[in-house]
Amino acid sequence: MIRRLLLGGIACLLAIPIHAQDIRGTVKDLGAVTVDNALRNPTWLNLAQARIESKWTLSEAVRLQADGRALLRTTSAGTDDDARIDRLHLSLRKGPVEAHVGRQRINWGKTMVWNPNDVFNAYAFLDVDEEVRPSTDAVLTQVGWGVNSAVEVGATTDVAAALFRGSLGTYDVQVLAARYKEQWVLGGGWSGYVGGSGFKGEGSWFTGDGTLSLSVGADHMLANGVYLNAEVLRNGGFDGSGGAFGLLATPPSPENLFPAPSAYMLGAGSAVHPLFSLNLAVVGAITRDLTVVMPQATVSLAEDLDLLVMGQMLRSYEMNSVFARVRWAF
Repeated sequence: MIRRLLLGGIACLLAIPIHAQDIRGTVKDLGAVTVDNALRNPTWLNLAQARIESKWTLSEAVRLQADGRALLRTTSAGTDDDARIDRLHLSLRKGPVEAHVGRQRINWGKTMVWNPNDVFNAYAFLDVDEEVRPSTDAVLTQVGWGVNSAVEVGATTDVAAALFRGSLGTYDVQVLAARYKEQWVLGGGWSGYVGGSGFKGEGSWFTGDGTLSLSVGADHMLANGVYLNAEVLRNGGFDGSGGAFGLLATPPSPENLFPAPSAYMLGAGSAVHPLFSLNLAVVGAITRDLTVVMPQATVSLAEDLDLLVMGQMLRSYEMNSVFARVRWAF
């Protein structure tokens, strides 16, 4: 399917005069060392990656987005490479109606860490290598009116869903219904403010097992520039199978978003200097011995060149990793 879309996109580029284009990309190298709690038994990993993002205006009504990456992975076991198309879709616009066909990101989540409403392409919060969130091969149609109101209908080979967005007082709200892998899903979400703090949440009920997943989050900016955020999760579809770290670091399903029945995230961050920022996040299970501590520092080395140093400590699983990444954007 992707090859057919790629050939179709190339044909459009050759046949239609292009009025505008936007091409950008990144080159980055990420190294990681993992040790146990006694700082022994080290393993290492290096990922070198080049990524291209492009947007092509074929006419006033037709646009094409094509993004891809090439990856070279080196470990103590050897070296392998991989190439992948992250985005490849045509967008058609006629008045208030938009249609997107191909590989795309359908973003229906409201909260930051866990998204029960994201029935198309849920993502893993701890995957430090994936700055670009997952996509899916889909057809999506959107009809919008007013400022924040729209109806979206999307479909893939195993998911069909409809979402309504609107406003209720000072809150943005949404309601969704989906057919997800042989079961029905009913859900909704909201985002707004309580006083000076952001307040948002989303939940989905999966009829197959009768489970409810719900995430609620809040964030606040202090007067000194420190950003605070927190989130809790009721993971109704937790089944206890699979390794904990595997579910933490790989894209989950919307019905089973964490390796525990409930979870929390606490975060704080500050730009202590225009060229230097610090962040700390703690993710853990409420009823299980699982806690991940993630300190992070980002330094701007030059224009479009930055250095990220990050830790992920899972002491109960004897996995403590330090990552260093240099990234150049062009």
